[in-house]
Amino acid sequence: MDLMEELIQERITRAKELPGIVRHAAIATVNEDGSPHNTPVFATFDDQFNAYWSSSPDALHSQNIARTGQVFIVLFDSTGQGGGLFMRCTASLLEGDAIVRGLAAINAKRAAIGRPAIEQSMFQADSPQRLYEAVPAQLWVNYAERDSAGRVLRDIRHEITVAELVR
Repeated sequence: MDLMEELIQERITRAKELPGIVRHAAIATVNEDGSPHNTPVFATFDDQFNAYWSSSPDALHSQNIARTGQVFIVLFDSTGQGGGLFMRCTASLLEGDAIVRGLAAINAKRAAIGRPAIEQSMFQADSPQRLYEAVPAQLWVNYAERDSAGRVLRDIRHEITVAELVR
């Protein structure tokens, strides 16, 4: 394995760890006028790297999802350890039995950080919150090209698959 392949494998390993470390994902959508919109949300991921979060359907990002069905999610470690996972996803509001799947993922993360479980009723009927899911369509990890002094010259993304993350 050459140095570049080794670096990419290190980044993939780090990307696998990020859902357990990072509590908030940056979810980007596109407004109706074409302008960007980005929202940090408390998010969790299942074993296939599908993302789950709750939000009001009245929130701008939720309205954008209802209109386009598209999000771009970034997970990054700002603690200095480095690494990131970039995800282009299809997103949707969870309804019916699918709420159980999303809620299980969210409650598992809440338990891991010492928070109480949320009841399913929080996302049904007249509740102001709903559950959303994002399914990855494309994934990337990143690494930096540096000069001899260690300064970043450019950020490079390397496309990966869900299969590379779940093995």
